[in-house]
Amino acid sequence: MIGFIQYWKERVDCLKEVIRMGEMILKEIFDAMAEIYTHVSNKDIGKIKSPLDSLQIKGWEKQIIPLFIIAVLLFVTAALVAPSSAATNANIVITDVTPTELSPDDIKEITLTVKNQGGRDARHITMNFQNSDHISLIGSSTVYISSINAWCSKGIPITIKAEDELTNGAYAIPILVTFSECYHNASVGYVTTPMPSTNITIVFNVEGTTTLDVADVSTDPPELREESENNNMAVLIENSGSAKARSVSVKMNPHSPFVEAYSGSTSGFTEEIEARSSHSFVFALDIEDGAEEG
Repeated sequence: MIGFIQYWKERVDCLKEVIRMGEMILKEIFDAMAEIYTHVSNKDIGKIKSPLDSLQIKGWEKQIIPLFIIAVLLFVTAALVAPSSAATNANIVITDVTPTELSPDDIKEITLTVKNQGGRDARHITMNFQNSDHISLIGSSTVYISSINAWCSKGIPITIKAEDELTNGAYAIPILVTFSECYHNASVGYVTTPMPSTNITIVFNVEGTTTLDVADVSTDPPELREESENNNMAVLIENSGSAKARSVSVKMNPHSPFVEAYSGSTSGFTEEIEARSSHSFVFALDIEDGAEEG
């Protein structure tokens, strides 16, 4: 509150000084006009004896225009002092986040472009990263910046980790920012005033991939014989991707000498295979009559 009162007192003092200067300029203009009027009054008409008298009158006329322009400019400046100054407060924002694309279980260094979008310097900037269920900072959750000058930016590196097996989508991290602004006061010197805290949110897009491959095949019994039935064949499917695979169906199309043991014995289903995990599908096969060894 004290800083706010001091701020507007400074603006009012400045406005008073501008008005005082304007009054002085206008007084000079009126004095000049009065003197010109004296030179060209009826009693002086016809008394201009030499070119020097005319030059003197014209000289005064030439002075009126620049003095009048100065006075107008001063009053326009006075009218703009309060609103333009009110817009100069320090203001901390984040203008860029690079990169914003993540995969589940990623650990990645991120660069935040932090800008002081105001006409006064910002000091003692503290960025408190709030808790997030799925994306978090590695290390301290607080970042301190000593200063950012008016209208300037700084690149701030942070390291974040995305939770394993995140569903594709956008995930936000809220940030509470506190800072002070610093400016020079002609009466007391440099003044540092705490500013209201602000809330900023940064958003990351998480997109995982699923990569399914056949990791292993085994049979029970290990050696299959001619005319044997209900031989089990286990197929190990591995998900080497970064996202959970859901509703996984596997269908085997056996070729001679293998045939389906019974209806549905060559199909398998599981609800999910987690990232970097595997699942075994077991099928039942018969061996045709007359199958050759090999």
